[in-house]
Amino acid sequence: MTDRFRVVRKGVGSIGSFGRGGVIVLAIAALTMLLAACGGGSSTSGTTAGGGGASNEGGGAEESKAEGSTPAAFAKEEIPQGSNSAAGLGKKTIGMIVITQASEVFPELQAGTKKSFGVLGWELKLVDLNGDISKVPADVENLVQSGVDAIILASVEPSFVGKQALAVAKKAGVPIIGQSTGVKQAESGGVLTASVDTDLTPYGKKEGEQIVEEFGEGAEVAMVIDQLASTGKAMQKGVEAGMAGKTKVVAEHQLDYAKLVPDVTATSEQWLLQYPNLKVIWCPYDGACVGAGQAILTTGKETAVMSMSGTAGAFEQMREGVNFTTWAIPLEYVSWLTTDVLVGILGEGRYEKSNEYPLVKVDQSNVPSSGGLPEEEIWGNLEEEFSQRWGVK
Repeated sequence: MTDRFRVVRKGVGSIGSFGRGGVIVLAIAALTMLLAACGGGSSTSGTTAGGGGASNEGGGAEESKAEGSTPAAFAKEEIPQGSNSAAGLGKKTIGMIVITQASEVFPELQAGTKKSFGVLGWELKLVDLNGDISKVPADVENLVQSGVDAIILASVEPSFVGKQALAVAKKAGVPIIGQSTGVKQAESGGVLTASVDTDLTPYGKKEGEQIVEEFGEGAEVAMVIDQLASTGKAMQKGVEAGMAGKTKVVAEHQLDYAKLVPDVTATSEQWLLQYPNLKVIWCPYDGACVGAGQAILTTGKETAVMSMSGTAGAFEQMREGVNFTTWAIPLEYVSWLTTDVLVGILGEGRYEKSNEYPLVKVDQSNVPSSGGLPEEEIWGNLEEEFSQRWGVK
């Protein structure tokens, strides 16, 4: 029986070139495509609900090193049978709590989630915090009382849930899944049943190193920071390690969740006037950092922007001439991976507690000619692979 699919990140990868005609040339030497399979009655791979160590048995590791290769996201396996098949689970309702719909990251994640849930006949119940993280405990309790089968925290810090809301969820048997929260399951204090996440610090470090390499020692940098979320703190830690004290950080500004893009736009406009030699504006998320790009386009400055997420808005600013670098999250892949974890949890209860995904570097040199990250061309047809895997095709 097939147990898991996943992409394992062995290092920091980047896409070599997309090309203006939409043909992708890949150089993802740092990514390993790994699928662990098991026969009937055998143990699951990785860290599962029942414990056990990581295993490559039956799957093997396949690493793409040559340009022009397009590795499949999931290995070809027999269609699962029995109670662990998604076809036998019936309709489920899953709650998803997001920080704010004002960031284009979350609508893109929702689109991917609705697509993957649609294959299963599941329903998505969305809760938008509108930037107010104090609402998390009450929203968790409300979702549990509404009868959801599970809850996804989309970039919502697990610690925001609180002891009372967590107790309510546990009593009702409602698992909580962390999605891009910056907190792995083992580090969540018992809040998360599983996590779909990755360590952002190495990507931040790459950006910090790039700042020094591209703009030289002593370059003036302004930073939009997020000290409320582990994702933002991890990226900032990496950037600061990469810059290694060789740049001059002239300003910092805590991101305002409630205002987001207008907040970063206004702050960046002020910085561009105040610091005429400003070389880089850095912030942890494209959803907010497009505000810096807007300020640069308005003022005509040549200041660079560095961020993380890989939104269509960031890509469009690259095409408009902004020197924008982002490490892109494969948002659709994350949605399918999260759904796969939920199938495991709500089925036989066999799943990996910690699930990682890779990020890829995108800038003006390889931005696609239109739209966002062309995930199907990079990872393969996720819907087809998922449908075959769980017997719902």
